[in-house]
Amino acid sequence: MEHTADPMRQAAEKYLDHYFRHFLKNFDLARSEFDAEAIHQFRVSIKRIRAVFKAINKSYPGHPMPDDLLNPLREMFKAGGTARDLQVQLDLIRGLEKAEGATFALMKDLFRQQIEDSADEFLFRSRYFGPDLLEQFPSGIRQGMASTEGQGSMQERISGWMESRMEKLRHNRFKASDPYRLHRFRTRYKELSYVAEMVYESGLPHTLDKATFQEMKTMGQQLGKWHDHYQLWHRSGEIFLSATDTHLLEESYHLKKLLTPLHNRLFEKMQDRLKDESHFSLNIL
Repeated sequence: MEHTADPMRQAAEKYLDHYFRHFLKNFDLARSEFDAEAIHQFRVSIKRIRAVFKAINKSYPGHPMPDDLLNPLREMFKAGGTARDLQVQLDLIRGLEKAEGATFALMKDLFRQQIEDSADEFLFRSRYFGPDLLEQFPSGIRQGMASTEGQGSMQERISGWMESRMEKLRHNRFKASDPYRLHRFRTRYKELSYVAEMVYESGLPHTLDKATFQEMKTMGQQLGKWHDHYQLWHRSGEIFLSATDTHLLEESYHLKKLLTPLHNRLFEKMQDRLKDESHFSLNIL
C-alpha cells in the first residue's frame, strides 16, 4: 500500500495491510487443515480490521472507509465462529478434568462431534470466498485513506474518538451487571483496545503511554477469560436440559456444578474491576 503524508494515516494503512495479510495466511491454513488456532487468528485479524474501519469512519464525515469491503470478511468471521467457540469450551473441559480429577467423556465426545459438524459448515461456506478481495481490499483502503486528506490530522481525530468511546464505556460500566450486558461491554471494550493497539504501535509522539496500553490488554484478557467460562457454563446447562442419555445428563449436571463457583468468581472479579475508575483513563503522552 502506498503511504500518505499524515503519519497516523501511514500507521493505519500499515496496520490494516498487516492484518489483512495475517487474515489471508491463517484463513488459507484453516481452510486446508481446519486448524483451530488458525481460525482464532484469522477471526482476531478481522476484529482488528473492523475496529480500525469503524474508528476512522466515526472520526470523519461521510464514512471514508468503504464498508462493503468488510462484507466477505464478515461472512468468514461468522463461518469460523462456532468452531472456535466449541474448541475453547472443549479445552476448558479438559482443564477441569485435570484440575478436579473428574471425567467428562461424553461431553467431550459431544463437543468433538459438534466441532466436526462446524468444520463441514466452515469448509462449505469458505468455498464462496472470492479471490477478488485480494485486489479490492488494498485498493479500497488506499481510496478511503486518500479521501481523508485535507480534513485534519488523523491522529487528533482518532484520539478524539478514543476519548469519547472510553468516556462512554466509563459511563456504561455500571450497567454491565449481568452476563448479557457484560458481554456487550466486552465487545465494545475490545473494539477500543484494537484501535489503541494500532495507535500505540505507531510509535508516534503524543499517543498512548505503555502503562495505559498494557492496562487495556489486561482488561481485555480478563473479560475474555470470564466470557469463555460463561459460554461453557451456559452451554452445559443447555445440554442438561436437552439430554436424553442418562450418563450425558449426569455429566452435564456435574460440569455445570463445577463451573458455577468458577464463573461466579470471575464475574464478581470483573464487577469489582469495573468499579475502579483508574481502569478507564487514556493517558496521552
